[in-house]
Amino acid sequence: MHSAIKNSAAAALFLALSALAAAGQSGRTPLPDILSDADHENWRAIGRINVGGFRSKSTCTGTLVAVDLVLTAAHCVVAGTGLPYPPEQVHFVAGWLRGGFVAHRTGSAITFPGGTPDATPGRGQDLALIQLAEPVAADKATPVPLGWMGEAEPPFSLIAYRRDRPHALSNQPDCHPLSKTDQMLGLSCPVVSGNSGAPVLGRINGQWHVLAVMSASVNRSQWIKSLAVIPDAAFRALIPAPD
Repeated sequence: MHSAIKNSAAAALFLALSALAAAGQSGRTPLPDILSDADHENWRAIGRINVGGFRSKSTCTGTLVAVDLVLTAAHCVVAGTGLPYPPEQVHFVAGWLRGGFVAHRTGSAITFPGGTPDATPGRGQDLALIQLAEPVAADKATPVPLGWMGEAEPPFSLIAYRRDRPHALSNQPDCHPLSKTDQMLGLSCPVVSGNSGAPVLGRINGQWHVLAVMSASVNRSQWIKSLAVIPDAAFRALIPAPD
């Protein structure tokens, strides 16, 4: 994961005060927790994305946002050439847990904001929507709806398959928003390989929603540790509203 961010002196002071007030411990974020087997039952819509097979060394996280659509980061499904991987080589494994899973699907198409991929981590176009070759039955994995940032109360949660913990979901429940533009969200929670494409989750009226998609780590900021992409209205329009 790559990163770059610049802050003015005023912004740095604001972020420092926000982080101290939110985290209560000099901006430090607790280490992520591995979800229990019982908790996995609630998050079967989150799965691993592998290119070329289950044993691919390059893995990301993705989320079912409809029975046949997976939301992730563009750089997870774009090769070093800048071209997308063939959809049929992109695998989504829903509810992966130590070798078990509730569904395995390959892609049939991949859509990017504006129609062409911009797979640069930390940029506002780092999003992809994978059309699955076959839907995943909702009784196996209920899709997670998208929500608007302003309707959710922080802190947010980041649930993902970390590269160093690839066989069970990890949860960072204290992701505090420290900066926001129309496209990007700066968060207090640090991320590692495997977190790319993971959902940033917040509660709206008691229900979990996907607010943003994890894109990049940040190493040059004292407070902001990661950047997530906020889907815009045009990209959201590609995802059907839940029944």
